[in-house]
Amino acid sequence: MLHQDDALWSVGRQTLNSQVLQIISTEKSNVSIFYGYTLLQADNTGKCTFINSKGVKSDYVFDFIVGADGAFSQIRENMLRQGRINFSRTFVSHGYKELTIPPITDSSGNFTYALPNHEGLHIWPRGKFMLIALPNPDKSFTATLFAPMTGTDGFDTIDSTDGSEINSYFRRHFPDVICMMPTLVSDFQSNPVGSLLTLKTSPWVLNHMMVIGDAAHAVVPFYGQGMNAAFEDALLLYRSIVQHKGNIHQAAVAFQSKRIPATNALADLCVEHYEDMAHNTASTAYIIQKKMEILLQSLFPSVFKSLYSMVSFSDIPYHVAVERSEKQNLFIRRFLYSQLLAMGITSLSLAYLSLRWKKT
Repeated sequence: MLHQDDALWSVGRQTLNSQVLQIISTEKSNVSIFYGYTLLQADNTGKCTFINSKGVKSDYVFDFIVGADGAFSQIRENMLRQGRINFSRTFVSHGYKELTIPPITDSSGNFTYALPNHEGLHIWPRGKFMLIALPNPDKSFTATLFAPMTGTDGFDTIDSTDGSEINSYFRRHFPDVICMMPTLVSDFQSNPVGSLLTLKTSPWVLNHMMVIGDAAHAVVPFYGQGMNAAFEDALLLYRSIVQHKGNIHQAAVAFQSKRIPATNALADLCVEHYEDMAHNTASTAYIIQKKMEILLQSLFPSVFKSLYSMVSFSDIPYHVAVERSEKQNLFIRRFLYSQLLAMGITSLSLAYLSLRWKKT
């Protein structure tokens, strides 16, 4: 069952980084923080070479290195040069551009949200592209245009230096929202088009080095699980270290063997979910299906959980959630077919009996 507290929170990376740094900077923390260093090289013996902001190089040897340094990880690049690591980086055909829907004033002169139901995600699906809006604490919305990089309705069809072209694009595709975006042209011109990629790595561990989070498995944002997956990595790695009594290498190897299938499944789910958001959310059949899932989950919570609930609001591994969802969908289809078949047989029987009665 979906609970009121089941929500996906959109958190700014800068705000999150500040919170983490604040926590680990306390007196009780056993974490040391060093600023102004750039990694030049890392090898699988644990040796790293850094250069500081003054241009001075220094070498350090670590017992174990965990690279949580993002999709363009330097730790991962060093691992690729030194070991038999499988790696793929796939850019999707779409890009994104962030825009703003500012707050409006209500009848009392107070700021309020320009869109109703401000606690939810707003989607304007247009088949191969879409606009979404996420609420912010200051009562604004961050609107994001996802569109093909090239081709019909793509970013390359809009001359960003021409404000009339930008306005024309939005009037044509999003006429109900353009009136809420007074800074549309300046936002469009000042914010770059971002790229979207899926990244898979295997294995994640090479002797004294490993990668986690986006450094190991970056995903596109359409399931809202990228940050969650990275946090889950940290939690599961910690649990594995406890289970292996502090032997970090053994813990890392055991952790990756269970985690890689899950994150590979998540990467595929995130790409597939774009179709749901950009196209299927405009379909009545899709909406009915989702309402049926909510109903089944509320009636049989111990038996049925929707794929979305399993992925977003449980600790079920992503690949297990996919397998379970496929079995549930197969059961539902068979159940519906059996009901339709029963109804068909009943209708034929009634028609036959009706003819018999007429003859007699």
